Amino acid sequence: MDKIRGLLAPDGVAFISTTKSSDSCEGYSTKTNFMNSGKRFRRHYTKASLEGLLNEAHLHILGYTEDDDQEVIGKVWMNFTLQAAK
Repeated sequence: MDKIRGLLAPDGVAFISTTKSSDSCEGYSTKTNFMNSGKRFRRHYTKASLEGLLNEAHLHILGYTEDDDQEVIGKVWMNFTLQAAK
């Protein structure tokens, strides 16, 4: 998150999107909905845990939306529009 803030031009805006999880955790797992998927490292965020990271990195949340994934039932995307805090 610090890198995102560092790359933002003055008054620049960033957009990040990730899936919403019921628990915040991280680790290696196999992606099951793709062919030939190997293990990958993944961090899972709740809305509150991701907001905490954004606040710690001094990123101001300008907007937030959620979208249901059209291909995977029950998967929800969290979408944040951000700006470096002044």
